[in-house]
Amino acid sequence: MNRVLFGAAFGLGALAILWIGAGFIGNDLLALTVTLLIGLVYGIGCFEMLQYRRDTASLAAALANVPGNLDRLDLWLGKLPVTLQNPVRLRIEGERIVLPGPVFTPYLVGLLVMLGLLGTFIGMVVTLNGAVLALESTTELQAMRAGLATPIKGLGLAFGTSVAGVAASAMLGLISTLSRRERLHATSQLDECIGKEFRGFSLNHHRQETYKALQFQAQALPAVAERLNAMAGQMESMTQSMTNAIVEGQKQFQETAAKTFSDLAASVEQSLKNSLAESGRLAGESIQPLVERTMQTLAEQAQQTQDQLQSQTQQQLKDLTEQFSDTAAEVGRAWESGLQNYDQRQQQLVMSLDDSMQGFEQRFAGLAEQLVSGLSEQSQQVLQRLGEGDAQRLQQWNDQFKNASAALVHSWEQNSQRMLEQQQQALDGFNRQLGVVTETAERNSNSMLSEWSQVLTQSGDLVRERMQSEEQWLTGQAERMEQLTSVLKAELTQLREEESGRARSAVERLAELETVVATHLTQLGTALETPMLQLIEAASAAPKAAAEVLEQLRREISNNIERDNELLQERERLMADLSAVLGSLETASADQRAAIETLVSASTQKLTEVSERFGRQVEGETAKLTEMADHLEASAVDVSSLSEAFGYAVELFSESNDKLIENLNRVETALDKSSVRSDEQLAYYVAQAREIIDLSMMSQKEIIEELRNKAEVPVAETEETVTETVAEGEPS
Repeated sequence: MNRVLFGAAFGLGALAILWIGAGFIGNDLLALTVTLLIGLVYGIGCFEMLQYRRDTASLAAALANVPGNLDRLDLWLGKLPVTLQNPVRLRIEGERIVLPGPVFTPYLVGLLVMLGLLGTFIGMVVTLNGAVLALESTTELQAMRAGLATPIKGLGLAFGTSVAGVAASAMLGLISTLSRRERLHATSQLDECIGKEFRGFSLNHHRQETYKALQFQAQALPAVAERLNAMAGQMESMTQSMTNAIVEGQKQFQETAAKTFSDLAASVEQSLKNSLAESGRLAGESIQPLVERTMQTLAEQAQQTQDQLQSQTQQQLKDLTEQFSDTAAEVGRAWESGLQNYDQRQQQLVMSLDDSMQGFEQRFAGLAEQLVSGLSEQSQQVLQRLGEGDAQRLQQWNDQFKNASAALVHSWEQNSQRMLEQQQQALDGFNRQLGVVTETAERNSNSMLSEWSQVLTQSGDLVRERMQSEEQWLTGQAERMEQLTSVLKAELTQLREEESGRARSAVERLAELETVVATHLTQLGTALETPMLQLIEAASAAPKAAAEVLEQLRREISNNIERDNELLQERERLMADLSAVLGSLETASADQRAAIETLVSASTQKLTEVSERFGRQVEGETAKLTEMADHLEASAVDVSSLSEAFGYAVELFSESNDKLIENLNRVETALDKSSVRSDEQLAYYVAQAREIIDLSMMSQKEIIEELRNKAEVPVAETEETVTETVAEGEPS
């Protein structure tokens, strides 16, 4: 329907211009030129309105094909013309902006009328100059009538340009009205889509989502604080339980070690006593039958060999003394070598015990030295007793002692070998027992070290997990603060753009009002086309009145602009306050982040120091485990104090977040008040504009009535003058 009306209006306007122009061909070159100029202006206006309608059709087609799951607004805006992309995007985002309208058409509508009047005025000037020449050239009535007939006929040609201008202006205005109607329909469709498909892209929707997120965050912060407090309590209880377990394990280890070494000392003492007693008993039992048999043999043979040996007693005694000395020396050397071997084995045993039992070297070395000295003393005592007995027996045995001494030496060597074997077996058993004790101690030490390493690993894992969770929490808080800052900046930018858009819309509204005023003034000029030269002179007062109206309108516009400037200054002050609030929020967030980082670094340093101190104490001697427990208790106190400080920091953060939410609510209230105030001022501006239009219409009506009254008086005077002139010419 609109397309048919658009074509009909364009055809009627073009037809009127062509009809008037055809009448001027060959008759009036000046009127034909003005008519062609009117046609050119009309074509320019129609071309602009055609492009305007194409943009409107593109917008309507794009709105009809909006997908339901639109993710990116830029892809859909790419389907629109370039002139509509930014306004449509701003309108979707929530700004009250008017879609762009035709630029030159409102001016061209008035220009067409002015061009028609210009052609008419030029034709009237030429025609009236011809009438003046006709009146001045003759005084005869018939000649005057003939002279006035030609200029009056030329008035028809002069008013033809006005007809063409008015007709083209009316049709172009109709085309503009139809195009604006289409644009209003497309704008209403766009508003419907903004409430449905484009709701996710509006700033109000984002603002609501942001407030919901902030409310959710504010609700979640107490739960986070409770969890942190619970975690701190768990860490404190875990540290306390760990300390108690370490103390109990140390006590058990000390008790087990003391019991093990007491059993070891008792077993060694008992084995040595048993071995020495058994070796002495076996030596006595082995010597006793031999001595008895020897004494019996000596008693039996003493009488028989007394006579035989008496002559050889001195020589044999001397030889026996020498041989006995040698035998005693050999026996002494054998005992000394055995004792040296025994000492070497004891030393090797002590060295092996020293390597395997680092913590008990002094005690075991002293015990081994006592055992070696005891054995040496016992061996020396046995040798001394045997030497004394042998010396006594040598005094008694004067005859045939060589064989007895040899048998005695042989039996003594056998007994010594047996004693050495028994001592070696005792030492082997002792070594086995010591090996068992060493393995048991090593297993206990390894198990304790593995348990301590597991505890340290678990503590390190807990510390790392706590540090990672705190770093993630800090990162999340920093991201939330950055998102909040970006949202506030975006909202402030949007507020500036909204204010600038409102200012532009107000200026455009004032421009439209000026266009309407100009249109009314143009219509007022068209109403003054019929009067003649006297009416033109009388109508000279109309531009003055229009100038006064325009001056009054300019004063009102300047007052409105001053009010807008004051409003903009007030909003700039509001923006400065918002910037100060944002600066304080950023400072508070930076302080909180620095405090939390300081707490985290202090906790990390303390935990690192505790772990290092714990490692050094584990690597040291077992006697320092009690001190380690004290240090762990101190570290537990530090961790508890750190958790309390961290909980206090979380409480401070929650309080600052509540204050931030309150400030945002106040900002929202201020923005709502500002928007309400802006709407009220805009309504006030519209009411003022309406009053100005009504006043201008009333003043125009009064001016028209005065012009009509003034026009009637000069016409009557002119008729009387012509009648008097004709009456005077007839008698002559």
